[in-house]
Amino acid sequence: MGQVADKHKQREAPPPPPPPSAQKASKRVEEIIIKITPIIETCAAIADFMGPYVDKGFQFGEKLYHSAERNGAEEYVQIGLGLLLLFFGGNFPVLIAAIEAFRITGWDSMKTSFRILYKEYKKAMVAHKKDDEMDANNDGVPDVQQIGAQEVVKRKVLLFLTETDPKAVNEGVMGLSSGFMSVLATLRVKFAKTVTLGVSLADCFNETAQKIAGPALMRTLPPEHHKWIDLLISYACRSLAVTIAWWCQRIISALHCAMRGGQMILKGISRALARHNIQLSLDLSPSNPAFPAACTALGSVGFAFQAMHGFSLPFPLNILLLPFRIMEWALFYMLSYGPQ
Repeated sequence: MGQVADKHKQREAPPPPPPPSAQKASKRVEEIIIKITPIIETCAAIADFMGPYVDKGFQFGEKLYHSAERNGAEEYVQIGLGLLLLFFGGNFPVLIAAIEAFRITGWDSMKTSFRILYKEYKKAMVAHKKDDEMDANNDGVPDVQQIGAQEVVKRKVLLFLTETDPKAVNEGVMGLSSGFMSVLATLRVKFAKTVTLGVSLADCFNETAQKIAGPALMRTLPPEHHKWIDLLISYACRSLAVTIAWWCQRIISALHCAMRGGQMILKGISRALARHNIQLSLDLSPSNPAFPAACTALGSVGFAFQAMHGFSLPFPLNILLLPFRIMEWALFYMLSYGPQ
């Protein structure tokens, strides 16, 4: 019996404390979490604000598309998209290519993954708000306001781990990342010639700039900063070369989008006329031998419009379409300056 009691006491004995190295690492992790807590809270607030709108945007787009299919209004959507490409397509060459790649390679998986993550996020936020209001000792002050920041972080992390499904979170993250990487890979292939042109131009510019600007900078900058001259010239040349290469690509994309937009508009008009049994003296159907010439003429008008505006958006579209411009520039920098 005594041996059994000794074994029972051994089982109930507290576990030994972790080694000093583990305690130090744990403390370091806690310090990092505390430092990034404001960033996490800001990201959570943005996600909490934007999440419903993004989800409603997905639902509205799907309803609009299916409604157009049911009511036979695809041609009007086609005409609207054609007008955008005709007059403004050159402003968003990378974004348009990304949307096409996204629609082909990643739409279904990323849509499902986003909804999975948003569902888990809503579960965690409901628990988070309840935890903020919890008053276990009934003193009129929420418990989270009576503990330090370190304890709050621990409490919230444990709450998140408890309320969310790790398999669902992993599925959502992997779906979003794989979809995004497939779109990015498609864009890299599509614009590989542009990036290559930028790199080649940068090499040419760099040789000349080193001979001309190098001595001038050495005379201007103090000796302790001379070690940065080569890098400064290299980055300046690459920025200039990439800008030139992408401007060439923008002109090509503007011409392509204008011609494609003109074709979409005429096809959409032809389908709309046929649906409503409207006969015109001018045949706009693709079977007409003059159809390619009409598309070219309309596309030329759109390209001329874009060129007259310097391949930029006129007011007030430059403000209304600012979110799309930001996405365009983000994709541009990822392709131009990201790891190849």
